[in-house]
Amino acid sequence: DALAERDRAAASRSLPFAILERLGEEARAGAELHDARSAFALEALDAPAIERALARALAGREADEVAKVARRTARRVRDRALDAALARHRDRLDELATEDVGAPHAEALAALTGTWTWAGRDPLVARFAVERAVPLAWVVYNARRWPGLQAIDRALAPLIDAFATRIAADPAELAYAGPCAQLLVFRAELAAPLETQLAAAERAVEVCGTHRNGRLVLADLLVLRGERALTEAPPFGRRRAREQALADYCRARELFPGLTALPRLEARLRREGISLAEDDGPGAGEEGAA
Repeated sequence: DALAERDRAAASRSLPFAILERLGEEARAGAELHDARSAFALEALDAPAIERALARALAGREADEVAKVARRTARRVRDRALDAALARHRDRLDELATEDVGAPHAEALAALTGTWTWAGRDPLVARFAVERAVPLAWVVYNARRWPGLQAIDRALAPLIDAFATRIAADPAELAYAGPCAQLLVFRAELAAPLETQLAAAERAVEVCGTHRNGRLVLADLLVLRGERALTEAPPFGRRRAREQALADYCRARELFPGLTALPRLEARLRREGISLAEDDGPGAGEEGAA
């Protein structure tokens, strides 16, 4: 009653948002240890939880304005908590910046994936991870240190896979399509079963259809699969092998017409009796493919 009416009205309008601020404090307090209470606070501040709370609580003329403030407040305090969680990762990676990229960097990235899991797979954490991982991966790749590249991929694999799915579905994440695709290209170039490499390269091109390295590596792997099909085919499976090799050749040519490996597969297909006109597609121009 000591407050003026205007002040009472302002206090009543701000009171519903006080719990959001308290949740943000709880999330920040447990950010380093990733404890269950801080994870719960982050989850309560996430958009779906806020929307459910708004749907239950709001009605009347001021509902839209209150909802707008609630969403903005929740996102602000959640981002502040996430930034506090990322601060130690930022400091650790900065400490390692002067060292040769190796096991400590992969361990730092693995810890970052742990924070991403704690944060409910928040894209803010994924963006930070991609931004910091790509330069490290390039250093290792250019030095041809494949075990190191594998360690980086293992450290980030669940984060990158989930973020790739998000990018493909959300145009707002387009700025991260190229870097995420590059991490998938690195995975595709690792010494692994060919089908695993192909799956990673296909995913890279799905995430970023214009990514040059993704298209080049996928085309190269397709040529390799086509050659392998012809080499390993038993006599009774020759027709299927030719069809596979021709389909892989046509797709590779579409993806990267200047690929240096294309003429090699083309020559093998011609030796198999397959005519390759410019407009040939899978199954076209095949001669005597019994």
